[in-house]
Amino acid sequence: MVIVYHLLVVFLLYVSLYRYHIINTVPNNKNLVLCDAIWYKSIKETGYVFVPFQTCNLAFFPLFPIIWKILQLSPIEMALFNLCLFSVSLLFLSRGNNYPSFFYLFFLSLPSLIFFALPYSESLFFLCTTAILVGYKTNSTFLRCVGFFLASLVRSVSMVFIPAIIICEILYSRDDLTGKEKILRITGSCVATISGLLLVACLQAYQTGKWFYFIEIQKFWKRHWLLPRFPLTTYSPDRIISIDGISFIIGVAAIYFCVKTIIKRFCVSESSFQKDIFNNRALLFSMLCLAGTTLLDLLFTFNDKEATSIWSLNRHLFCAPFVLVFLSAFLYDVDLSENDRYFLFFLVMAGLLITGVFRYTLQSSYYMLFFFSLFVMKYYKALTPYLVLVYCINAIFQVQFFNNFLKDLWIG
Repeated sequence: MVIVYHLLVVFLLYVSLYRYHIINTVPNNKNLVLCDAIWYKSIKETGYVFVPFQTCNLAFFPLFPIIWKILQLSPIEMALFNLCLFSVSLLFLSRGNNYPSFFYLFFLSLPSLIFFALPYSESLFFLCTTAILVGYKTNSTFLRCVGFFLASLVRSVSMVFIPAIIICEILYSRDDLTGKEKILRITGSCVATISGLLLVACLQAYQTGKWFYFIEIQKFWKRHWLLPRFPLTTYSPDRIISIDGISFIIGVAAIYFCVKTIIKRFCVSESSFQKDIFNNRALLFSMLCLAGTTLLDLLFTFNDKEATSIWSLNRHLFCAPFVLVFLSAFLYDVDLSENDRYFLFFLVMAGLLITGVFRYTLQSSYYMLFFFSLFVMKYYKALTPYLVLVYCINAIFQVQFFNNFLKDLWIG
């Protein structure tokens, strides 16, 4: 019901803003196929094509364009299909949770979620990774391994997934779990992930003769290893640095709680850790994926005007279920210590400088509004209904983001 309500709000908002000429573009089969959608459409229509010394579609993984080809849908129909796929996935993920409806509304209104209504692979990836998390929650080896295998056919995630799988199982503590069982769990999940990766490599090699070229081609998208330079930046920072900056701060917070959990795991007694909220494989895996993705996007990128770009970080973090699991646990399940609260306050304040948000008044305002909303939802739950204004602001930004995409302006 929450999803339907939000879609109705966005639709009415879009129509109203268009009627009063505040936005001037409506989606069609042409303007929906921009940025990465161009590459997915090319795989759907012609398969993989190797082009030397420049960008080509070998950087993209095949499951989404294969499904698109099988369904034979137009770009608008595929966007609607993705929206349905995301909605089903979110219902699947949230089943059994008792988090407030406003939390889900707040999440649904985040600007980055426009990618679930585009012919992009985000909805399919959300579904596959939701299967992983539900597999962890229900202790279903089959569901977890299917999720790992399919997610590896959607996106190049092995560099994040494999370390996260191993660390997650090492940290997880249960009385009835032997070392051999942990090794089997790690092996099964890693084999599923690597199998998906190898299948992609085989398909690309069959069509182009190039093995694992999706690694080498990253340099043509200006992605390479570097030491970061601060303050950070992104594409068109005056438009989107706040949402990329927020994503970066959430990623750093995930790194903090990962490190804290590792220290706690080996410094407190086994029985004490078993009662800890972080002794939860779905939450552990989510934090590790957020931490790994943030580090990868920070260290594997390019410099723009002597500042390291965190372009696409908002899409990589907010368009996966890991951030939803992490934020819900942070807001409703975790009791923060005094040191935690001091660290997070310092992180948010320092983030204004670290991310470069401070240079833009509107972006700084939205950045602070986002974290203020989290603060209210955690410590002043009775005031949550008054955050409806924040929800409206989010929805307006979401519509503006969608309109920007249709005008071929980079979002993430």
